[in-house]
Amino acid sequence: MKYRLAVVLICLLFTACITVGNATEELNDSLLIWHNWPAPESQLIDEIIGRFQETHPRVEITTEYVPSHQFAQRFIDRASSGLDPDVIIGIEPFLLYELAERELLRDLGEMDLRTENLLPKSMEALNIDGAQVAVPFSAYTNVLFFNKSTVTRPAESLDELMAAAENGSRVAIPTDFYHAYWGIHAFGGVLIAEDGTLVEDKAFEHWLHFLDNAQSEPNILLNHIYQDLYQAFATGNADYFIGNSIDLPYLEETLGEGNVGVMRLPGQRRSVGAGSFLELETMAVSVNASEAQAELATELINFFTNPTQQRRIALSNYGQSPLHQGVNFDERLAPITAVLIEQGKQSIFFPLEFTKKIDQLRIVGTETYIQVLEGIISPQEALPNLMKTVSESQLNADLDPIIAAQIHPIERSSEVVNVANTALLFDMIRKANIYLNRSIVQVQLVSILIGLSLAWTLAEILRFLVPRINLFLYGRPWIHSWLRKVVDEEEAAKGVISSSIRQLFSFLFDFTRAITFPIFGFLILLWFRNWLLSQGALAGLLLKMEWVLGAILVYCLAAALLRQILDLQTARTVDLRYLRPAFFVGLGLAILHNLADLFVVAEIILTNLFNSPITVRALFLATVGLYLWFGLIRIIQDILYRLITAFTSYNPGDVKSSLTLFRYLFILVGVGYVFTQFQFDTTTMAAITGGLSVGVGFALREILGNFIGGVILLFERSLHPGDVIEVDNQLSIVDRFNIRSTTVRTKNNEEIVIPNQTFLISSIKTLPYTNSHVRVGFTVQTDCAINPVEVSGLIKSAGEQHPQVLDKPAPEVILLDYGNNVASFRLNVWIPNAMLGEVILSDIRLKIWNLLKENNVSLPFPEIELHFPKEMVKPRQDGLPVI
Repeated sequence: MKYRLAVVLICLLFTACITVGNATEELNDSLLIWHNWPAPESQLIDEIIGRFQETHPRVEITTEYVPSHQFAQRFIDRASSGLDPDVIIGIEPFLLYELAERELLRDLGEMDLRTENLLPKSMEALNIDGAQVAVPFSAYTNVLFFNKSTVTRPAESLDELMAAAENGSRVAIPTDFYHAYWGIHAFGGVLIAEDGTLVEDKAFEHWLHFLDNAQSEPNILLNHIYQDLYQAFATGNADYFIGNSIDLPYLEETLGEGNVGVMRLPGQRRSVGAGSFLELETMAVSVNASEAQAELATELINFFTNPTQQRRIALSNYGQSPLHQGVNFDERLAPITAVLIEQGKQSIFFPLEFTKKIDQLRIVGTETYIQVLEGIISPQEALPNLMKTVSESQLNADLDPIIAAQIHPIERSSEVVNVANTALLFDMIRKANIYLNRSIVQVQLVSILIGLSLAWTLAEILRFLVPRINLFLYGRPWIHSWLRKVVDEEEAAKGVISSSIRQLFSFLFDFTRAITFPIFGFLILLWFRNWLLSQGALAGLLLKMEWVLGAILVYCLAAALLRQILDLQTARTVDLRYLRPAFFVGLGLAILHNLADLFVVAEIILTNLFNSPITVRALFLATVGLYLWFGLIRIIQDILYRLITAFTSYNPGDVKSSLTLFRYLFILVGVGYVFTQFQFDTTTMAAITGGLSVGVGFALREILGNFIGGVILLFERSLHPGDVIEVDNQLSIVDRFNIRSTTVRTKNNEEIVIPNQTFLISSIKTLPYTNSHVRVGFTVQTDCAINPVEVSGLIKSAGEQHPQVLDKPAPEVILLDYGNNVASFRLNVWIPNAMLGEVILSDIRLKIWNLLKENNVSLPFPEIELHFPKEMVKPRQDGLPVI
């Protein structure tokens, strides 16, 4: 194994050196893109990228969907290793701000971008300290949704909205600070200045008065939890809903296409609407992207922001509003898009650098709305309390991650994971190719390979020295004197000291072999990582490799521990069959997770069976998962058996039977869980199983009988491992007891597999493990010219002198018969192990033979008379008698 690993390391090192030598030949025509637009919105990104590739046929673009709640953390983690994407699309400013703070985004102001026709303030909003960290290409905002199946003429002002509620229409209005800000603008106010500070404005008070009065109307639904009101509208329990425009495709999917209407946010008068927050969808480039990738990303950004694609985004019906000033629509041809553009013009957005201020305002403002609507404070007291709380809350303080997640919920309410297919495999290969061709990744890989090679060399040297050091220490007198202090004199006389020394040094040698390579590897890679960081290079892959070495250390220690608990052959089998495969499966999954989201891969539908989809996850659990689960149960069973029998007085056969029973119960639990992952249609399964039950029952009746027999034997405990039974007229020991069959071992070390059904329908002679004493005997014949009492004593003494013969019951000699010059005696003795009966009886026979000879006791020679007819007897010619 170690030589094979050394060869692999050398080959990888050679490959890495070749790759570094070709580092200048980077993939100039490839891009890796991350986006946070779930299906069906992601189809829009794919369509635009597809059109870009039509004009750039040599460009190879790989896209990956990353959920918003994972985006920032995953990007930060990958960026430290150089495994981050070249371009990110669709990311909201609050996520963008965290990446910009860590200086993970390239300054786009240095790139040749054609963004002069985008809304100027949208570009300015994404500028931090003079660096253009991103470019906007679309936006979304709050709008008034209405259900066309229940609303024929939608309300266009606050008064009309209230009147609709009084006439029976249910109106859902979120009252968290973010979604309720439009009401302040509806009353002609601007609570927040352009620098993110609060402005004393009576409009806030008027808006709170309106909400306070509105909550007395039963058909007005007020709630600061946005998702609750979204569900009410999506399920038809509300006719109006103030919601995010990006919820449009999901609402249409629920209520039906064409049933969702969109209106501007209502103002005090029909002709004047209200503005809300305008959230930007952005594009940014990673700081780790090479110059070639940055140049290609520039062309892609220009393509996304040109009028044609901006028009395509606006007409996509995904609730996106274009930011190109030259894109306009006639409301008669595209009514929803026209509403979104008009609403976007009235909405506001704030510079990215004020993200923390706005986030704090969203927290404090939402609490203010709650206090007013619950009657804790009056609308007149709300603004002074809000300004006081804001001034005391230190706006620039960092937010708690949990609170920050609550501030920015996943806006795409019905987020649907992309439908995965087998093309994802090719995406993984392309991403691996992109990663391996990055110089920042190559440097880390070379450092890892050099570090592992050095660690392996040092480990081999230490493994060479350890047995010699052990041999040297084994002969030191102080080791023996120390052991004499912990071992009593009686045990010392039995040689326990030498045995303890051997066990101690054997364990130390095995333990040292287990930890040398991962420990040396961790220390060397730690030095390499600190050196790379001091040079301003990335070292995230080295940190990941340190975690891998930690896993290797745990695996090696587990294998060493098993070798101490179990016998060597069993421990080796467990290691090769279960521990090592489990380690490599975990390592493989960890590597794959850097190339694709394993949760997405798990949902790939491979085929359909019984009208149910078979996913990668279900197939993996049904094969690899069950195999490793069975192995884990087997390991736990062996360890528990060793520990229980070593430290308790329980009968080993009972312990093994009980553990076998529990093993099969846990196997059934695992199989049942895996079966639930297939999500078979119960009706179809019932029909199929009902039709096949009779045929399968007849075909598998023997197997089922054996299975049921095994269950009965486990519960009855009438048979245990270690019991001696008679099979085919020969004694055998029960070796393994399984659910279908029982394996016994004969005296010739032959294994016989017996179906469990045999023990239920046949009579089996058995000697239980708890009391395996058995009586055996044989017949001794002597000449009749003896003293029978004396001969009986000699035979009995031969049985008593054998060390394997039990004293109680004592050996007995029986005179069976005499006559015809023969006296027959039978010797019966009790022995502890029936499997040794032939050997013990052979020893006793030899002993009896010697005793009889020493005491001049003759063995019988029966006299035989031969009678011949007289007519057949012919006289001899020499006259002598015929004998």
